[in-house]
Amino acid sequence: MTDEQKDKGSNMPEAPAKQDMSSSPKKRNKSLAERWKFRVFLIVGLLTIITLTLDLPEKLSKATKVVTDDSSKKADKMIQPLSGFIRDGNNHPLPGVTVSLPQYGVTSITDDLGRFEFKVKAARQESVDLMAQKEGYLTYDAFATLGNKGFSFTMENEGK
Repeated sequence: MTDEQKDKGSNMPEAPAKQDMSSSPKKRNKSLAERWKFRVFLIVGLLTIITLTLDLPEKLSKATKVVTDDSSKKADKMIQPLSGFIRDGNNHPLPGVTVSLPQYGVTSITDDLGRFEFKVKAARQESVDLMAQKEGYLTYDAFATLGNKGFSFTMENEGK
């Protein structure tokens, strides 16, 4: 009771004093469930970050390893054949044709049966440019796959 109330002889209980709400921030009482929910959220988030951080080096090494494996396959070179026959427009063997693989700097000349043969050290089944030339015939230029032992084609006369 205030002194003034005592003076008046009042037996009324004292009203709680009002707090000035503008000067202090309003505090909100959180329930126990809300506090636990926040703590669990925080712990799960931290564990996720830690797990991702620990797994990152392993994932990066796997990605790098895949790239390394692809490049090592290309680097694995082996001796591979490329052979076949060249015929003229009448389906007769064409001897004396100069056949070359320009990217490897190798040349071969067909025998009496029109046969040519190369053995090249390169990546497995690599595609190569093959060029065949003979005076009086149109130059033949095509891609061939290393390892092919039956690459045959016909050369056309220049007069056609």
